[in-house]
Amino acid sequence: MYMTEAETARLMKVTEAIVRDLDRQGVADTLVKLRFDALEMARVFIRAADGDVMPGSKAPDLIRLTDAPARLTKVAEVIVNEMNRQGVAETLEDEDFDVMELARVAIRAADGDVVPFRRP
Repeated sequence: MYMTEAETARLMKVTEAIVRDLDRQGVADTLVKLRFDALEMARVFIRAADGDVMPGSKAPDLIRLTDAPARLTKVAEVIVNEMNRQGVAETLEDEDFDVMELARVAIRAADGDVVPFRRP
């Protein structure tokens, strides 16, 4: 599949946002050991953020859905589904991981917003 320069730049920006937020949340090292593919997560995420229909999650315990907008909820479900597909969702259940925060960060990156990164 051919990607334009703009699509490639967007993919890299979203991937970087995902990796940095996972690092900020303290789960990046765990995911690296499990061979988590952040680039594939970004591809799936961008399709969801752009409104493509994605299958539901099989790991609902990771999602805290209180008063979340529909787009945020959908993206969080896609993130959990992809983490489940890659075999890392169960590991994160024991970590202090907030999938909704990751979804917010990735949505801002996909929408072209500058995402400030900070360490906890």
